[in-house]
Amino acid sequence: MALAKRPTFPKPSTAPSRAADAFIEGAHDTVGRAPKQTREKKQKISVELYPDLLEAVDALAHQLHMSRAAVISLACSDLVESKLRK
Repeated sequence: MALAKRPTFPKPSTAPSRAADAFIEGAHDTVGRAPKQTREKKQKISVELYPDLLEAVDALAHQLHMSRAAVISLACSDLVESKLRK
């Protein structure tokens, strides 16, 4: 039994057509897309705390369902904000 040759098909053109370009440009998700907003990068620091204070911070973080870093950051921003109001 002889093997049959695989049929050959014309390759589709890789250059996009004008109709396809117009269709893509008219899509809702590409029109007026806002640029992605990036957050300001935080700066890492090293702080030494007494063990009792650190335990209190950890307890508060657990109570507020926040991370230790978030609680410390919140405390710092509250202190700075309250001092600036005076």
